[in-house]
Amino acid sequence: MNNKLSNNKKQEFKREALLYLDPLYNLSLKITRNPEEAKDLVQETYYIAYRLLHHFQQGTSLKAWLFKILSNSFITLYPKRVKEPKIIEYENVERFINLMQEDNDINIAHIEEDNFINKFSTDDVASALNQLPYYFKIAILLSDMEGFSYKEIADILECPIQTVRMRISNGRKILQNNLFSHAFK
Repeated sequence: MNNKLSNNKKQEFKREALLYLDPLYNLSLKITRNPEEAKDLVQETYYIAYRLLHHFQQGTSLKAWLFKILSNSFITLYPKRVKEPKIIEYENVERFINLMQEDNDINIAHIEEDNFINKFSTDDVASALNQLPYYFKIAILLSDMEGFSYKEIADILECPIQTVRMRISNGRKILQNNLFSHAFK
């Protein structure tokens, strides 16, 4: 009876997990910046998920669980590729953001958001996003591209919700400043 339940659970996992192949690959490509590494990371994610299927709790989000595995796999398997330190001191980031804001003579708040965003190509935005430290970039991607809630992102990244809020807020400020600087060169 256990084998039958296990086989049913495996079949259900295979069917449902494939729905998230494209979103997982898209995020993987954004964080690795290399199509082959992105494929490897997604493959590793599915391998780990299948191997640890007995740990998956029915009734929870399979999508969030897969993204958590992908994020943890990236951090574990690609430590040399992540140039940013694992721990980012808030004080350092805050000073960095304040310095960038002081450098701009024009106040970003006075620019209409639609007009501001329309000034940039997809490549400009992607380039600015790739310049963000990993922990800001992953939080923004999970929020804005994948639509996860702050709580789900906190679970995926295994950090407090306040940290997620700070990473998204500060990451967006850095991203906005990078794009703003680019627009008015």
